Amino acid sequence: MRIFIKNPRHGRSILVAGLVAALLAVMPSGLAWGKPENGKVFADWTVRCAVPIGESASRCAASQTLVVAESNTRLLMAEIGQNDKGIPTVAVLLPLGIDIPTGVSLVYETGTVEAIPVIRCVPDGCLALASLGGRQVADLKKGRQVKIRVWLPGTPQAVEIPMSLNGLAAAIDSLAQ
Repeated sequence: MRIFIKNPRHGRSILVAGLVAALLAVMPSGLAWGKPENGKVFADWTVRCAVPIGESASRCAASQTLVVAESNTRLLMAEIGQNDKGIPTVAVLLPLGIDIPTGVSLVYETGTVEAIPVIRCVPDGCLALASLGGRQVADLKKGRQVKIRVWLPGTPQAVEIPMSLNGLAAAIDSLAQ
């Protein structure tokens, strides 16, 4: 399976914005960093802002969507931001059909593996959400790649989906302005 990063300048930005709003609506404390420019692209990451249902202010996060090249369908969407208490947060929206009890993990280049619990599944997919510590954010900002590890029911081995970190540091920095 070939995976590529969907460039928001080449379509599907309405779908992506809808997914951002859906992610923000189910996050417990939401993302809230500064007033960045919505839609600004930082290499493989894009700043996405949306107004969650029932709120009046928009929230922003650094976002990346991976798409399966053959079918042009979304494989996963990851967002990194900060909640209203100043805690960095990662959210990953994965397709339905993953093994929920085993959860999702981030596999850093350093070899560190961080679990991200699946909090719920909705028609658009299953949402995994976790807080990040300062060390994890630093590793993401200076790294080249992180892998999203998921298990499929009945399979003996996890699937690791590589995600580029190119541009993430600049995208995160833009959120803090």
